[in-house]
Amino acid sequence: MTHDGAEKEHPDWSPDGKWIAYSQDSLHKRSGLYLRSLLTGETKRVTDKYMGVGMSFTPDSRFVLYSTFERKAQYYF
Repeated sequence: MTHDGAEKEHPDWSPDGKWIAYSQDSLHKRSGLYLRSLLTGETKRVTDKYMGVGMSFTPDSRFVLYSTFERKAQYYF
């Protein structure tokens, strides 16, 4: 998908074929949700996305739904 060596996970292609959304781990930042234009090749980091189970475009390709884990406090098990 890309050639920067970072691990990409859970890709989803938009129904209109113009976008790929994916999660990417980073050594410098929290994991993130990224959008890549298949028309221009431009990639944009949209938001932090920690863990979660994936993502999906809406049928009209206007929105991406995704799951993430938000920790509000220290958890002890």
